[in-house]
Amino acid sequence: MKKIAETDFADLVIQADGLQVVHFYNPYSDYSNYVHQILKELYETNENACFFQINLLQCETLCERYGISTPSVLIFEDGVLQDILQDLVSKDALAAKLAVLAASAGTWHN
Repeated sequence: MKKIAETDFADLVIQADGLQVVHFYNPYSDYSNYVHQILKELYETNENACFFQINLLQCETLCERYGISTPSVLIFEDGVLQDILQDLVSKDALAAKLAVLAASAGTWHN
């Protein structure tokens, strides 16, 4: 899982093909640490998606664009926002959501 800055977001997420999972994290949040562990496990076992982390305290423009004020997971497919997860995220629910997107996309570009 790669940490990125706001300046990398367009190149790595919006202009990218395939599935991108972006964790907007707060380094001072226990919830962010919990979600990070879930995403790390999925990253290690999922070759169908690219996983990124971005510090939400350092990306004001993106937070405004997507309405983010708390730690969140955004899922993009071919640069298009598919889902925003802001409530308690479980590993099974996120894995299932990624599987549904994988099945509907047919072809993956990693």
